[in-house]
Amino acid sequence: MEPKDPPDQARLLRWRAEEELDDPIQHNQHLPPGKDLQWELWKTINRLRTGVARTRSNMVKWDFNNKEDDKCECGERQTDEHLLNCTMNPTQCTKNDLAQVNKNAIDTATHWLQYKI
Repeated sequence: MEPKDPPDQARLLRWRAEEELDDPIQHNQHLPPGKDLQWELWKTINRLRTGVARTRSNMVKWDFNNKEDDKCECGERQTDEHLLNCTMNPTQCTKNDLAQVNKNAIDTATHWLQYKI
């Protein structure tokens, strides 16, 4: 007579057998574009890309600034989207530029770093 596995062990073995994949997914890990940039620049690009830059509008939303203090120096409401096309920024930038971390994204982030965005 063969000894049986305890019930909790039998459940675990059955679960593992059911969960085994015939063709397991291979991990494909790589660092995103911009990985070699200076940390402050990389952080600014990612904040712009994800919509959490330190814009005046966000600072008001997060209760760090007064409600009247959401204007950019150009006079427009300073939002994440605004920073990409602000007239103070010498480079026009798109969300796609930020995702690719191309020259437009780097130039835009470099410009806004002066303002601690």
